[in-house]
Amino acid sequence: MANSPSALAVNRSGSKDLRHLAMRGARPAGAPLAKPALRRRNGIPALPEGGAVEIERSVTKDGQVTTAGSPHLVGFVWADRKVTLRLDGHLMHAIAE
Repeated sequence: MANSPSALAVNRSGSKDLRHLAMRGARPAGAPLAKPALRRRNGIPALPEGGAVEIERSVTKDGQVTTAGSPHLVGFVWADRKVTLRLDGHLMHAIAE
């Protein structure tokens, strides 16, 4: 129940309140923010050279999966199942378990 939406409150403390709390010994909560997983070039996530990405998609009844709005034929044998797509450079591997 502690993490339910009704139990969460918005912090409306201003910089003056935070300074006052710091003078009384308060510390910022939690660990510092983690760095993003991928570097960005012009606001677009960019993979390092030789990097690969795996994504999971559901196969349609026609045997297609869609990535970034583009349909790709996997095969109707895998219809209504989940497949993992491994994107490696210009190559896409479909892995079905």
